[in-house]
Amino acid sequence: MIELIGVVVVGGMMLKGFLAVARGVFDAIKREREQPERVERQRSMVILAALAIVMYFLTRRK
Repeated sequence: MIELIGVVVVGGMMLKGFLAVARGVFDAIKREREQPERVERQRSMVILAALAIVMYFLTRRK
């Protein structure tokens, strides 16, 4: 029972993190028309954040 609660909590945090990353990507695409040079750096930061989240959960499972 406790493991199930833990899985639900971790799954919820993962979903929240991915939604935040998706919102960041969407905002960056929307802002790209205004400031193209600034958005490129922001997009790379969002991609790095997404990779960090994925790597965290992949290494945590083992």
